[in-house]
Amino acid sequence: MISFFRKALSSWLALGLFGLILIAFLVTGFGSPFGMESLAITGDIVAKVGSSRVDSATLAAAVQRDFERSKNERPELTMAQYLQAGGVEDQLQRLILDRAVDGFASEEGIVISRRLVDRELAKVSLFNGITGKFDPDVYQQVLAKNKITDAEARAQYGRELIATMIELPAGAGTRLPDQMALAYTTVQLESRSGLVATVSASSFTGGAAPTEAELKSFYAANTSRYTLPETRVIRYALISPDRFAGKVQPSAQDVEAAYKANAAKFAQSEKRTLTQVIVSDQAAANAIAAKAKASSLADAAKGAGSDATTLKPMDKAAYGSIATAPAIADAAFAAKQGDVLVAGKSALGWHVVKVDAVTVTGGKSVDQAKAELMPELTKRAETEAMLDLVTKIEDAIDDGQALDDVAKAHGLTLVDTPAITASGIAPDNRAYTAPKDIAPMVKEAFTVEADDEPIVGVIDQKTGLSALYDVTSVNASAPRSMAALGEQLKQDFINDRAAKAAKKAANAVLARVNKGASLSAALAAEKLGGAKPISGKRLDLSKGPTANPEGFGTLFELARGKARMSELPGKTGYAIVWLDTITPGDPKSNKPVSDALSQQLNRTLGGEYADQFLRAISTRAGVTRNADSIDKVKRGLSSPGPQ
Repeated sequence: MISFFRKALSSWLALGLFGLILIAFLVTGFGSPFGMESLAITGDIVAKVGSSRVDSATLAAAVQRDFERSKNERPELTMAQYLQAGGVEDQLQRLILDRAVDGFASEEGIVISRRLVDRELAKVSLFNGITGKFDPDVYQQVLAKNKITDAEARAQYGRELIATMIELPAGAGTRLPDQMALAYTTVQLESRSGLVATVSASSFTGGAAPTEAELKSFYAANTSRYTLPETRVIRYALISPDRFAGKVQPSAQDVEAAYKANAAKFAQSEKRTLTQVIVSDQAAANAIAAKAKASSLADAAKGAGSDATTLKPMDKAAYGSIATAPAIADAAFAAKQGDVLVAGKSALGWHVVKVDAVTVTGGKSVDQAKAELMPELTKRAETEAMLDLVTKIEDAIDDGQALDDVAKAHGLTLVDTPAITASGIAPDNRAYTAPKDIAPMVKEAFTVEADDEPIVGVIDQKTGLSALYDVTSVNASAPRSMAALGEQLKQDFINDRAAKAAKKAANAVLARVNKGASLSAALAAEKLGGAKPISGKRLDLSKGPTANPEGFGTLFELARGKARMSELPGKTGYAIVWLDTITPGDPKSNKPVSDALSQQLNRTLGGEYADQFLRAISTRAGVTRNADSIDKVKRGLSSPGPQ
């Protein structure tokens, strides 16, 4: 596979259309903690794509945004680790592909309409207001807080829609040759069996208590193991819409306006059952109407050589469409029940109508409709009160008021967290975990500086729960002291010593097996427990390690008659796997699985073709990179600063 394109496409498509520009901002809160001004980076050109350019500032911004997204998923991640993993190269490749797609779309006349972009924007839940629907004001606020213009946002959406349009057809309808698919499914259906033995570290935990010198040496060698991530103390107050429950009511004007807005819903509805006869001249119509008053319309019509038709109950509009003349419907619906009348002339002829029945339903006055309108109006009033409060708090903060004063003025209760990580864990207070409802706020708090002014914002779009908070202290990442570790350090030393002893014993068993001894005999020689059977198909590897027994993956890495050792999760010991038999797969014996594997291969092939098509677009445009400028970006990002 083409790994770097796979990364680019996974960012583009799997994360959603706006993943790399806005979502990275929004997931992490109110903006990047790295202002662009904090980097000693100019607008140097880092790459050329045809006639387009990628400058260093754009690359640095893209890297910072992706780093913040990654840090949101892995709070312990540092910028140094991110850069070492190739973050700059991945983001530069994405930007190059952006420019290439732009150029290709321009050349081929591919255009995305504003209406389509609007429709995609409306799908982004992070732009929803408290009502749960797209809110233009929220959208503009988000863009403003993250220094993104509407034009930039729309351009990115359009670009990614174009990428999807040109990528999907390139990979559609692909099919792998049958012989290649057969070879792949044969391997996947291959079965293996053997033996597995576990050497547990817990069996070697005895021995003398560690000395002070041993503990110091162990601590020095494992400092990174005891290094805590950055922690912060946050002072906050929750602002819940519940505080307004039962305390605000819609006005009479609000009720009246809602009633008028739903006039059709509360209006009276009338349906009539009508019998009609249509004749060609007015004299005949008058004669039938006169006779019908003394008998029935059906008999009168029959006597005149015509037939009467009884219509199902319908409203005036429905009858007007049947009669093809609104005036006829007006006359029929102005008459009383039981009346017979010549309602008028249409293109079909003269209509003689009898009103058989009148059914009136619905119809509510303002007072009658009030009970139905009040729940929604009350909720709206509470939401407006909530928004008004948040606005007042924001204004107070903008005016320079202190957090305590703002909270006191608005009856908010302030809470101080212990020093916590971005995941809401307090390393020095294991009993504390940040409440789930403030988790978004905690993550946002790790994107600001300790000297920034307090922040107020919505932390739950569904409920409208908001928070006023401030970061009161920041504790840099640092190792815990030996004294603070106490008994934990001693236990870790003992466990480490036991793990080394278990590894030594497992290595001794492995050496005996690979020299020809049976696994059972080798275990007995080292005075260890017995082995147990292990078997399965290669296809089972796709279920993941937790769904398979220990050592299962190793079974498919061995030659027949050989053994290998692997470490157990959590360094709790070692597994020794010995392979006995290999049974080739038979696709014919399991056709459903074989067909599913072939389909999977075809989908993968389609993705590969799409990748290569995008790569060809980039190659055709012509790409050159400026290594010196790229290195300069890396140095600017890796320079000391908040992370």
